[in-house]
Amino acid sequence: MPLDTEADYERFASHLNAIDPVVQPFSFRHGYTLLKWPMGGRYPNRKMHMHSGMFWKSIQVAMDVRPDGTRFDEFYPEIPYTVFAGAWVDDCQAGLRWSAPHMTTHPMPFCQLASHLLTYLEHAHSYLARFDESLVRSFGCSRSIGKLDSPP
Repeated sequence: MPLDTEADYERFASHLNAIDPVVQPFSFRHGYTLLKWPMGGRYPNRKMHMHSGMFWKSIQVAMDVRPDGTRFDEFYPEIPYTVFAGAWVDDCQAGLRWSAPHMTTHPMPFCQLASHLLTYLEHAHSYLARFDESLVRSFGCSRSIGKLDSPP
């Protein structure tokens, strides 16, 4: 199925409605802002962000890619998904993003994701709870993001 229009992308990601009854209450309960399509990007995902000033935490449930690194363009129940959790500091005045070690699950079939999703989300949230801005900076892992007036 070619992905030429926004309607094509929206149709491609429509299967994510099946996990919203888990993702939405989790996000609300833990204070994350839920970004749904297209805010989270066109490739199927659900992103949850929490931030305070320059400090960010994010959990993302996203369609994985093929072994050769190319993206899928058609949904099927066994399509692989991953759950990612990461924390970072965007120091816009210095033009640097400081990153903490992140967590990513092994790919799992979408048809199995929903039954275990809450466990994955709670684990990701517990992992992120360990980080604050000073700990993230202490890892010394940074890259240039250019100087900005405010966080993206």
